[in-house]
Amino acid sequence: MEKIIGKYIGSQKIKEVKTSSRKTYFGNEVLRIIYENGTEEELPKEVVNIIVSDNERDLTSVREDFVKPIVEKIIAILLEAEVKIIDVDYIFQKATVSLNQNIEEAIDKLTGKDRYTRTLADIHEILIKNGKRKKTKSN
Repeated sequence: MEKIIGKYIGSQKIKEVKTSSRKTYFGNEVLRIIYENGTEEELPKEVVNIIVSDNERDLTSVREDFVKPIVEKIIAILLEAEVKIIDVDYIFQKATVSLNQNIEEAIDKLTGKDRYTRTLADIHEILIKNGKRKKTKSN
C-alpha cells in the first residue's frame, strides 16, 4: 500500500491508504484512499492496482483502464460457456434488466416508496440529507 502514496488516481494525488473493514462481493480486500485535498473513497485493491498512475490523468483514460479487464473477464466467461453468437445480445439485455431492477429495489428501500409513487422531490430530499444538494427556498 505504501508504494502508491504520492501517485495518482485521475487528477487526485494519494496522501494515505488504509485497509477498509469492508470486502468485495467475492471477499477481496477494499482500500480506503485518502487524497491530498481531504476527500476519500473506498476501492477494491484489484481496481486500485489497475488505475493508479505516476502522473495525473483524465478520467476517460482511468475509465478505459478500469473497464478493460472487466470486459476481458466477461468475454472469457462467454467463451468458456461457448455462448452462441445469437445469444450474446440476449445475455447482455437480461443482465442489464437484472441490474436495473436491483438498482430500483435499492432506491425503493432508500426512499420507502416504489418507483410508481416516488417523486423527484423524494430524490431531492435524499440528496439534501446527504449533503449533495442545497435546500431551495421552498425547502
